[in-house]
Amino acid sequence: MIEYSIIFTPEKSKKIALARLDLLNQWKEFRKKSNNKLQADYDFVNLHNTSNSYLFEILGKISRGTLHRWKNILNGTEDYTKLIPQYKYAKVDEYRTCLTDENSDNLSKIVDIIARLPEMKIFMIGEGKLDSESLAKIIIGWVNGKNVRDIANDIKRGGQHVNDLIGLCNKFINGNMRNFVPWGLSIFQILTNDNEKNLPSYVYYGVNNKEDVILSKIGIPRFALQNVKTILSKKYPTERISIDNMENLKSKIISFDKQDYDIVKVDQSVYKEIVDTGL
Repeated sequence: MIEYSIIFTPEKSKKIALARLDLLNQWKEFRKKSNNKLQADYDFVNLHNTSNSYLFEILGKISRGTLHRWKNILNGTEDYTKLIPQYKYAKVDEYRTCLTDENSDNLSKIVDIIARLPEMKIFMIGEGKLDSESLAKIIIGWVNGKNVRDIANDIKRGGQHVNDLIGLCNKFINGNMRNFVPWGLSIFQILTNDNEKNLPSYVYYGVNNKEDVILSKIGIPRFALQNVKTILSKKYPTERISIDNMENLKSKIISFDKQDYDIVKVDQSVYKEIVDTGL
């Protein structure tokens, strides 16, 4: 049976969280010097990922999506404890499946197992262009909110072009991964008596927690999940994000004003229309 547990390594986690906060502050200062924020992001990521700095030794390679995710987690605060990594593991005999982007090696073993199912082998590795390690990184990146370009950079190897990998990632995410990987994981869970029912949903919707699964089920687009949750918490702090409260959540979200969506460089009316269309 798979055993799920939260594993804490206090000193190491504190060190990582403080390093994340330090890197975020460096990133903010770096962005201030550029009018092209998008290019500044990629330049900063490249500088960090090719350095031999103390922060690189602690954090390793990061992506633009990682920086923005940490920024959203802080939500305007300087509370480094919010950046303490929370590790969630699944253990199957000698296998440990990690659902965060800290380590993809162990998930690749599970991907390799489910890829051996006849139905999965055709769809996942039939063309031989994405191996188990790359597939694991795509799955982890998708579940943890990364955009496709950042995922493509994560799996890029020598001689490969990012634009080609973006096409492969899009094809896999929008086809095989969403259609067959959740099914493969479900089969794997049945065979191992795993009761973590939300794992296939995390992969299907590209999220990593139950609240985001529920909001995705009612029609909130993946890119808008964090914004919707933030607005809900401010306007309706006692509102529960739960299965039995889905209809009420829909009405609350539809009641949002376009001004509630405080999104830089995005038309608020269009943003609200996109969100409301799915409800």
